[in-house]
Amino acid sequence: MSKNKSILMNMPGDLRFTKDGEWLNDQALVTNEKVAQYFSRNLRWDAEHSSFIVEVDGKCVLAEVEDTPHVVRGFLTEQLPWKIRLDTGEEKEFDASSLSVNLENVFYCRAEGVEGKIRVLRSPLQTLLPLISEHTNEYRVQIGNEFFAITKDDSSTWR
Repeated sequence: MSKNKSILMNMPGDLRFTKDGEWLNDQALVTNEKVAQYFSRNLRWDAEHSSFIVEVDGKCVLAEVEDTPHVVRGFLTEQLPWKIRLDTGEEKEFDASSLSVNLENVFYCRAEGVEGKIRVLRSPLQTLLPLISEHTNEYRVQIGNEFFAITKDDSSTWR
């Protein structure tokens, strides 16, 4: 990321990160995983352009983000603390206390070093479902011997 003003470049077609964690260029799926991870690693919010951008070496292109700028692709549960695998390919410590769910039953969490909420995709969510239970008007997830409340997320913003 550049501290100087980025030069906005034109790109054929639009660049979009879908709510399902897929990159599209001109409505075509970006199938090369390395390219998709490259886009994700260089994606950030830019106040100057009032948009998300993919920025490399001071040059950027606008990118539409349907929900959140990052998604959880997997949970690494072999040892505590658990980790999450992001769309960038990075692994971050899972903060179970940040787990939330919105009115459409979409789950989100947060991770250190990642700005904003992170959408938990349906496939990795299957890891958590057997660990979720209802307790006195709230849902909780059990990680190891600890229980963490799942908060309601009424926000429509990624932050």
